[in-house]
Amino acid sequence: MGVHGRYIFRPILFLFSFLIFACLVFSPTVYADVRGDLEAGLTAEQTLENALAQGLSLEEAASQIASNAVALGMPVEQVAQQITQAVVNTALAQGQDVGAAVQTATQSITQGVIQGATDAGGDVGAAVQSASQGATQGAIQGAVAAGQDVATIAASASQGAAQGAVQGAVDTGQDVASITQSATQGATQGAVEASANIGQDVGAIVESASNGATQGAVQGAVDSGQDVAAVTQSASQGATQGAVEGAAASGQDVAAVTQSASQGATQGAVEGAAASGQDVGAVTQSASQGATQGAVEGAAASGQDVAAVTQSASQGTTQGAAQGAAASGQDVDAVTQSANTGATQGAAQGAANTGQDAAALNAAVDQGAQDATTTTAAPTTTAAPATTQAEESSTIEASTTAAPTTTTTTTTTTTTTTTTTTTTTTTTTVYGG
Repeated sequence: MGVHGRYIFRPILFLFSFLIFACLVFSPTVYADVRGDLEAGLTAEQTLENALAQGLSLEEAASQIASNAVALGMPVEQVAQQITQAVVNTALAQGQDVGAAVQTATQSITQGVIQGATDAGGDVGAAVQSASQGATQGAIQGAVAAGQDVATIAASASQGAAQGAVQGAVDTGQDVASITQSATQGATQGAVEASANIGQDVGAIVESASNGATQGAVQGAVDSGQDVAAVTQSASQGATQGAVEGAAASGQDVAAVTQSASQGATQGAVEGAAASGQDVGAVTQSASQGATQGAVEGAAASGQDVAAVTQSASQGTTQGAAQGAAASGQDVDAVTQSANTGATQGAAQGAANTGQDAAALNAAVDQGAQDATTTTAAPTTTAAPATTQAEESSTIEASTTAAPTTTTTTTTTTTTTTTTTTTTTTTTTVYGG
């Protein structure tokens, strides 16, 4: 090449180098020193505020805070509680959907905790249970303080925890069923204890939380290609067991709370399966089996009347199955029969695991099913599809959570030990599958 050729290419080379330099300097790379903030003693709430201000999405910020908290040996229950409580306030201030933001946060927290505990070689199940418990408590406390519908927020929190547990377990090679059970157990235990501490309707809130837990498990299993019935069974078992233990720890009526939890878990499973095109009967049977087994094992572990709690769980699963089937256009009799079959199997497995009288628990299941004479009003509105994950952004942007559909259910409960028939009208909040 001649002298003139070299002079021609020099400006081109200079321009090319300048463009590369400009791209490096002005690229929109987002950086937030989450670990540095936590090591400096900032709270999870302050760290979240900094991360969002520096351009991280809510998903990224919540996940990084949770995983770094595990790595640093911080109490994950407290960290998760601070995050979700802050998310309620931040989402409300920004005009975002609070329920959707909470679901996004708890899903990301759970995934972050699983990753952090896996990397650290710790007890992943225990970490997930603590995180889910704290996240649900924080969401409920934030909802009360902000004047939000507490049951809706509780459902969003537990749904996110279950979805995050399934996906996080798949991503890290953990046991999906075990991790999902830990997540839902923590979520409902947190729901019971938080609602009891602040004077809320414990039964209504734990029913919503259990509903969200199984819906989240169904959706998480579908999204990640897992066995939906098996994952749902684990979620339902964890939800009921957590409710029993939470009720016992906070001085609540254990049988009543168990009935609410098992009802919500089964109803959520029915609606989640119907919405995602799964075998509703199989998923319902698995959910009912898990709920009853969780009730037996939770009652035995906390020194409760196991037969009475089992009867309440069976009644709840039958009611939840009937209501879920009616709300989603399924065959109510067939779905209810699946629930009864599952309850019997769950009681038998729970009895075997805890050394209880299997015949007595089987009789309790039968009595609970008989007590669940339920008339379900047809839903007045059609719920939107279950929450879907939003695209990441630098602000709190989350999925659209279905508005709750309120279905009034009249339940006639006949107590065999007396001649008194008590008719109770309850209001059940149904979340879109």
